Parts: sequence; C-alpha cells; structure tokens
Amino acid sequence: MAPLFSLLDVSFSYGKNSASVVNGLSLNVEEGEFLAITGPSGSGKSTILALMSGLKRPQKGQVLFQGKNVADFTERELAEYLNRDVGMIHQFFNLIPDMSALDNVAVPAIIGGMKKAIAREKTELLLREIGLKKKIKAKAAKLSGGQQQRVAIARAFINEPKVILADEPTGNLDRASTESVMEMLCRERERRKTTLVVVTHDREVALLADSVFEL
Repeated sequence: MAPLFSLLDVSFSYGKNSASVVNGLSLNVEEGEFLAITGPSGSGKSTILALMSGLKRPQKGQVLFQGKNVADFTERELAEYLNRDVGMIHQFFNLIPDMSALDNVAVPAIIGGMKKAIAREKTELLLREIGLKKKIKAKAAKLSGGQQQRVAIARAFINEPKVILADEPTGNLDRASTESVMEMLCRERERRKTTLVVVTHDREVALLADSVFEL
C-alpha cells in the first residue's frame, strides 16, 4: 500500500535570497501512523506541516497525498482537501473567542456541507465524549487553555479527516493539561483510525508516537 503522504526531495525557503528552511527532505507517512516531528526551533518543523497542508508550496520537490501532488491542487481542490481530508490543530487554539465551544466545532462541518442540525448534534456528542459536557455553550474566551485545546481537537475531528496535522498542540499548556490533552487526542485518533502528525519539542509527547522524525 502506498504511503498516505510522501515528501520527495522537498526544499522550501521564505525568501528568494534566504537559506532553505527545509532542504532536500524526503519523508513517508503511512496511513494510520502517529508520527512525531521533533527538532530545535527554526529547524523547519512547522514548515513541514504547512507544506503537507498545502498552505505553502515547495520551491523544489513534491508533496504527495494519496499519490496526488498537493501543489497541483486548484483553489477549490485545496479548500476541499483542507476541509475534508485534513484536520488542523494549532498551539494557540485559533478559536473564535466570542463563539461557543459548540459553534467553534460545528462551523467547519456546516461549511463542509453538513446540515446545521446534524452538525450541532454531532458536535454536542463529540464535546460530551471529550469531557466538555458542561462547557458546550460556554464562549471559547471563558475556557481554560486545556479546555480550549480540547475544543480545537474536536473541531479537527468533526469532519472525520484522513489525517490530523498538529503544530505544537501542547506548547501552550502546563504538564497536567498536556497529559490530559494528549490522552484524549491519542484516544480519538485510535478510535477513528486517523493518521496523526504532531510537531513537538516535548520529548514526552514524542514518546507516545509510533515513530519519530528528528530534524
């Protein structure tokens, strides 16, 4: 079976005269795998996720998703890819602060074409499953960091994507919240058989992965 992702001799820099942040990288991610990407600050960890998501395009090489070059996607195909196939989790949550936990999770499903009533029902069930039963109607700004990251994880899973790309998902959390969030993320990933790629500087988080790619 072909890998879910193949990065083939990929290079990327942030300016014409800048040194490459990613230089000649080749990497496979198998379907269902939990891969941790580690390395020092500035080594290109977050850039690799941006290339896999299609939000950045390599100057050299190819990023293949199920054998298709992500850089060749049209704007519409890229939007569908990001909404249907990829779930994104960020260090700083990227929630809409004045919206409820329920609405923050349901919006991507509605944008993806799910009926509003079904999206809200599915979201409420998911939030209950991850321990936020009493926070469903709470505004994101009123939640703790750990609770906000749980909402962000629920949002990433709501459309049942093939892969979750998580950029330092515990980088803004204390140790207790880190352990709680990672337990929930790993449980949801295993239950849904979702591929998971996590960028992290936390060695304890990396130890949870099936494999580690160190830059």
